[in-house]
Amino acid sequence: MTKHTPSTPPASADGLTRRQSRRHCRGTSVVEMAIVLPLLLTLVFAIGEFGIAFTQYQTLINATREGARTGVLFRGTSCVAGTVKTQITTTVGDYMVAAGVPTGTVTTTSSGECAGAGTQLIVTSLVPYTFAALPGLAGLQSDITLSARSTMRNE
Repeated sequence: MTKHTPSTPPASADGLTRRQSRRHCRGTSVVEMAIVLPLLLTLVFAIGEFGIAFTQYQTLINATREGARTGVLFRGTSCVAGTVKTQITTTVGDYMVAAGVPTGTVTTTSSGECAGAGTQLIVTSLVPYTFAALPGLAGLQSDITLSARSTMRNE
């Protein structure tokens, strides 16, 4: 008859049993989380911040295009460049306000108003964008200027 000996847990590479090995590695998950969590939060906030900035940039592009479209409409021989500039600025401002951007921050310039059919009208718009969370988390620059330019042919 063979004797049955109780089985002992196999030893780990450093000579500890499984139970001792588990007890020895008890705080590693907390340390790993402390290292990974700030990076993960920075990534999540960066995705949100750049998403908002990109949305505002796309809105600025559309507003500038609408301003250029307003500026190139056929006005005949009685075209007044100052009036057209005002209409362009108003159109861009109204578009940005509808999207939630205050008009006081939008700067619009244009050139080529009333220059005649086939000539180019160039409208440029600038708006400052301030990051809310990223500069504090990652030490990045807090302000950037978004700019858009649209060129259309006068009708």
